[in-house]
Amino acid sequence: MTQAFIFIGPSGSGKGTQAQNLIEKLSKRGDSPCYIETGATFREFITGEKPLQKRSREFYKEGKRQPDFLAVYMWANELVRRFSGEQSVIFDGTPRSLYEAYMLDTALSFLHTEKVFVISLALPHKILMERLLKRGRGDDDPYGIEKRLAWFQNDVVPAIEYYKKHPTHTFIEIDGSRSVNEVWSDLEVRLI
Repeated sequence: MTQAFIFIGPSGSGKGTQAQNLIEKLSKRGDSPCYIETGATFREFITGEKPLQKRSREFYKEGKRQPDFLAVYMWANELVRRFSGEQSVIFDGTPRSLYEAYMLDTALSFLHTEKVFVISLALPHKILMERLLKRGRGDDDPYGIEKRLAWFQNDVVPAIEYYKKHPTHTFIEIDGSRSVNEVWSDLEVRLI
């Protein structure tokens, strides 16, 4: 049975950490999930020198959200390349807009996904700022963080609202401000 898990939340919410916990759990059960992390894919993409890579790098440096067509291309390409047909799929950081959520639904329908879980990690602004400043990545300065959190509110929150009302997906909202283990314990009983 193909299942999909969509981790959605602002930068610093712990999506990647909890996705890794899920991968480990599913792997122990004999599933080798197809893990698609859009952020990492973009960070690799922007190192190139082709015109679209350079333009994408400019967006990254300016703290702008990458355009929908490029985001969809990134995860769709990874899905086509890596999905075996017999595994769960885990999306980390996708979708980043309502349009992208619609596109992701078309992909999941095409895959005949039987269960879709949307895991929304919510945290207060102050905690996100603290976590991101400690992380110390190149784009984790106060100005860049504020820009990313702003486009999260403007662009990603409508996708979260869409998923809350989705008739067939299971929507799970998690308080991501707790410890990694507390978040995972809460999430594990709802997913497995």
